[in-house]
Amino acid sequence: MALPAAGPGANFRLSDGLAVAGVYNTSGGNDAIVSLDGRWVFYRQDVDGIDAVELWRVATVGGTPERVSGILPAGSNVFGIELVPDGSRIVFYSPQDDADLAELYSHPVGAPAGSYVKVNSPLAPGSHLLTSGAFSPDSARTLYYSGPDTLGTDTAKLWVAELDGSSQTPIVTLPLGRDFSRLTAPPDFAHALYVADAAVASRYELWSVPMAGGTPVKLNGALATGGDVSEIAASPAGGVAIYLADQQVDGRRELYVVPVAGGAATKLNATLAAGREISAAVFTPSGGRILYVESEIGTGTIREIWSVAPDGSGRVALLPAMTTGGALAWIGLDDDYLLYVADQLVDERYELFSVPLAGGAAVKLNPTLVTDGDVVFDQNAAPRVTPDGTRVVYAADQSANGLENLYSVPIGGGTATPVGTAAVFGLTDIRGIAIASDSDRVAMVRWLNPLLPGATPSVHLWLASLQGGGWTRIDSCGELCEVWPYWTFSPADPGQLFYLADQEVDGRFDLFHGDACLLCSDGLTEHVAES
Repeated sequence: MALPAAGPGANFRLSDGLAVAGVYNTSGGNDAIVSLDGRWVFYRQDVDGIDAVELWRVATVGGTPERVSGILPAGSNVFGIELVPDGSRIVFYSPQDDADLAELYSHPVGAPAGSYVKVNSPLAPGSHLLTSGAFSPDSARTLYYSGPDTLGTDTAKLWVAELDGSSQTPIVTLPLGRDFSRLTAPPDFAHALYVADAAVASRYELWSVPMAGGTPVKLNGALATGGDVSEIAASPAGGVAIYLADQQVDGRRELYVVPVAGGAATKLNATLAAGREISAAVFTPSGGRILYVESEIGTGTIREIWSVAPDGSGRVALLPAMTTGGALAWIGLDDDYLLYVADQLVDERYELFSVPLAGGAAVKLNPTLVTDGDVVFDQNAAPRVTPDGTRVVYAADQSANGLENLYSVPIGGGTATPVGTAAVFGLTDIRGIAIASDSDRVAMVRWLNPLLPGATPSVHLWLASLQGGGWTRIDSCGELCEVWPYWTFSPADPGQLFYLADQEVDGRFDLFHGDACLLCSDGLTEHVAES
């Protein structure tokens, strides 16, 4: 059933007039989380004013907010909030049963408030718990570990748990005094992958164990004296995992791939120059290739980015030579392209480039910039790829120094076109960018610099279409109002978005519903007037 629209330009408060703390979720954002069916928005709030930040929800069409978590003691916080893949439950950490222990809970998204269950088994005093962020394909189970207690009387264990709280099964128990450092699982949830000093104290190695239980298998090869496995990732396509380890030379990390069920590990990187290591590695979203970073040991300075197939074939270096003093400022990943911002051509002039992951020439995506102009690479306003993977939206003071605007360009190169109309804003900074699931609606938070003559420190939320038209302001803030640079579109209806702002009371950030109906569900394109 479609959700009712608020009407063009309409917005209304969803929270109950108390300062909202925001939601700290696993993706690193600080925003509202909207259920996949678009009916609920979850957020954190200290309703009692005692610094007890609890999890709340409210219907996206408005209504009375409801506490989802338990009542917390002063100084406590709910954190680690995320939806399971099928959207049926929201999971979160909370110290609601023991002020000294943050435990894992789940709550059915649409069930009556307070229907949460504890997912983990009872923890020993002084122990800790960490989830893998991995869920079974049916979103019914998860993987977590309980760490050893501070008294040294309890062992670290790896568990498979039902998210409805009905059972917890230990599948690995480490020797007393040992611990886990990394934990993940492939998409089929058939095996658990973990890093632990299971065989030798303080020597951390990569292990695999069936979710149904069995004998763990060590996946890494023999480590150099002092060597450890430091990072792991399972392929989104299944079958293999990658890991970083100083396996051959202590202090020099390299990249390896290995079957998740056990088998020979293969080194993926080429021979490294002295003083270099592999500092990071990721799979592309489809798992078809692996991207890895070659850096200087000690400084972390990136010297090259490589792409390789999981079987070790097709290894290519992606970065062209840079001008003297040039360096990477930001990198992003699509399934087919590496995106990066760098002063590659002129020192201190930051521009946006893309290069095919399978190999090829890097292409500059922005046109010639005005003197002292740059592409923005701050975390919240860094370039974004549209969900359909066809275009990149980026911020830059491209046509006038100090006047940042959004631009859209084909991901493989082509003509960059302005999003909306830059002239309506003047000298302002863009503080955040988001693109709706329809790959058309683009929202940004824009800050008017209070140091400019006659300016006030206002921060507003604006919306435009990649198909053309002007900008529409979503919030109803006054001059001194501030919209947080974190917001979210509804996954069920890209015509609705949700944001935090001190729109009604200065300094009190409430949760608001905003109407993003530029291209409505009836297929009619509305005229959007410039504000």
